[in-house]
Amino acid sequence: MIEIDMTMHPKDHMLTANKEAYLRTSRAGLKCVQNAISSTDKQPETIRNILDFGCGYGRVLRALRAGYPKATITACDLMEEATKFCADTFDAVPVRGYDDLTKIESIEKFDVIWVGSVFTHLPVERWEPLLNYFQKNLAPSGVLVFTIHGRTALWVFENHTLTKSHMNEKDFSKVKKNYKKSGYAFYKYPSRHVNSLSNMGIQVSKAAYGLSFTRPDWTCNYLLKFKDLFLSNYTEGGWGRNHDVVSLWLPPDPRDV
Repeated sequence: MIEIDMTMHPKDHMLTANKEAYLRTSRAGLKCVQNAISSTDKQPETIRNILDFGCGYGRVLRALRAGYPKATITACDLMEEATKFCADTFDAVPVRGYDDLTKIESIEKFDVIWVGSVFTHLPVERWEPLLNYFQKNLAPSGVLVFTIHGRTALWVFENHTLTKSHMNEKDFSKVKKNYKKSGYAFYKYPSRHVNSLSNMGIQVSKAAYGLSFTRPDWTCNYLLKFKDLFLSNYTEGGWGRNHDVVSLWLPPDPRDV
């Protein structure tokens, strides 16, 4: 088993339980990327450029560094302090993120883009700009791996984390109703919760921010609009037995597929 650098930043809000749980999630993220690469028959040694979009303080990036020690890894996040930590600690290239994607500095084409727990917090109208951005920044034969809340996450929220999600029973009932009816549901965090995150030093999107839930069939149908991105893998509960994991790849020339 590869050794992962567990140097922690004091503001890393993902360290909510203990380092062992944090490390399991870190390793699980690496496994998601490895599975996505394998699903496209890419060879691990061909992975030279990786983007961790929404990297935070390196929960998964640290595992990517251990798994791909020779790769150039770019750390992008709204929190500039987090990208600097990843650069200083895990030899990543820091890039500041913005809600307005056009403000993000020009970056490399990537063999792998990892987006953990970003789409899970955004309404559907923000998905398309993000997916277009990732598609533009994928290298030929590149792989995009992102996580979403599906059936597994809905069950987890209902049975384990509802009281911690700033969503009462009435709101959650609406989420379940919309999810069942259309396959998509979004709950916007109240301003007091967003403010509390800010007070903790956690910078989040200034646009609509909350919790999104999507059925697998809804997600797969939605992704059909991105004609140059091909679904290579979809795993329910694939990240930490909670998030669904979606893998898309960009063929060298779609006409040859």
